[in-house]
Amino acid sequence: MSRGQLTYYFPAKEEILLAVFDCFLKRMQDGFQEKGGVGGLDSLKGWELAQWIMGRVIQGNHWEKDFYNLKYTFLSQIHHRPDFKEKLSGLYEEWRGKMTTCLEEGFPEARSKEDFRDLATLIQAILHGLAIQKSADQNAFDPGRLFNLATRILLEYLQPPLPKPLRNKSKNAKPMTKRKTSKRGNTNVHKDA
Repeated sequence: MSRGQLTYYFPAKEEILLAVFDCFLKRMQDGFQEKGGVGGLDSLKGWELAQWIMGRVIQGNHWEKDFYNLKYTFLSQIHHRPDFKEKLSGLYEEWRGKMTTCLEEGFPEARSKEDFRDLATLIQAILHGLAIQKSADQNAFDPGRLFNLATRILLEYLQPPLPKPLRNKSKNAKPMTKRKTSKRGNTNVHKDA
């Protein structure tokens, strides 16, 4: 394609960047569908889908690296390019929404809807930071170990809170002993007589 043909369809370089951005997004989504398993991503739900997404981003691949580089170009220009800001904002909101849904489906009784959205935002920020590190240094971390760590931390947080222990209110229960502090600061325990 000649330069004249290119500028006929895209009068400004920013419009080329927007078109390339959309092309990368489509390729990434198609790649996710292909790699999602027998039924694609539609066959995965809840926590399984959340884990698959996290594993995919942590593992990364060569064309996703190019997409992240383009995304950083957009980030560097969002203060004077409202169309770039809108594109990234919409993308981030879509990702947060999908992750929130995954968490809600995987752990329906664990947290409130707001907690899931906040957690999805935190996961997105962590994955974004890891992608930056991976772009700068392919050996920055071991993807398998990092994925396992992230999964353990999230599962710990997502477990439903344990019920508070019941107080023993039986008539035979002895009252707890009281502590009395002496003038020297030593603690003495009064024993029941």
